[in-house]
Amino acid sequence: MPKNIFEAKGSFHPFLVLFSLIIIASLLAVGVLMFMGKLTGEDYMAQVDTPSLGVLTVQLFIQHFFFFIIPGALTIYMFPALRQKGTFIFRNTNWDTLGLIALLFVLGLPQVGLLTWINNQIPLSGNMEDMESQINGFLKTLLSSGNMALVVFLIGLVPAIGEELIFRGVVQKGLENWTQKPHLSILLSGAIFSLIHFQFAGFLPRMFLGMLLGYAYFFSKSLLVPMLLHFLFNASQAVAMVLHPEMIDELGDSTSIDLPAWWVLALTLIGFIFVFRQLLKTSSPDVGDQFA
Repeated sequence: MPKNIFEAKGSFHPFLVLFSLIIIASLLAVGVLMFMGKLTGEDYMAQVDTPSLGVLTVQLFIQHFFFFIIPGALTIYMFPALRQKGTFIFRNTNWDTLGLIALLFVLGLPQVGLLTWINNQIPLSGNMEDMESQINGFLKTLLSSGNMALVVFLIGLVPAIGEELIFRGVVQKGLENWTQKPHLSILLSGAIFSLIHFQFAGFLPRMFLGMLLGYAYFFSKSLLVPMLLHFLFNASQAVAMVLHPEMIDELGDSTSIDLPAWWVLALTLIGFIFVFRQLLKTSSPDVGDQFA
């Protein structure tokens, strides 16, 4: 065992520390919710299918702040090996690379549509359907409020910061340091990212999105890039639903999902592969040899 576990680049310790911090932060979150409940008279600990907008707002913010932002930020701070040069800045990434990353993300969106359609052909168990229904109910409550700033903040900004700190900043980078296999690390962290949402009707597209965000971090070396892409993706969908309320009613309705045109899928897939290869070429020379 290394003398200083916090300096150990290839160790499993960041995950143990992250797990411990999540448990501690969860207990703190419970305390904060109970304290706020005494001050306001609201029961923020109640598990109901249709919470009020005020209760839901507090629950979502506390959940992301204590479960994701605090543990993720502290773990990255404690382990220098997780903080590659340029992690929290843009200037170490050239504009050509940033442009290719943005293009890769856009070209990947039709594939997200295809994976969404495929995922919805897979039947879910009763418990999974109940879980999906509850989560969609929460989203409908928030989106139906019409409060654009609140929706962008809770659905766009807060998850983009917290989830990227955890899944790209700790899980992906930690796995990369531990296994020395960056592409495998992106695949695994994408799967964990999707699984932790407990929305199995969207497991495949969310996993692919997680991998896109993972490659955005891998190629840019900056966590700000996947944070920005994550924010834009979430916020744009949320804003569209607020502006078009009929879209809110379609949440969770698999019959409302249309398969993208085959020629769109084909052309964007070709473009996606081309851009991805260009990004591999502009990365370190041996990156292309690390698929395993």
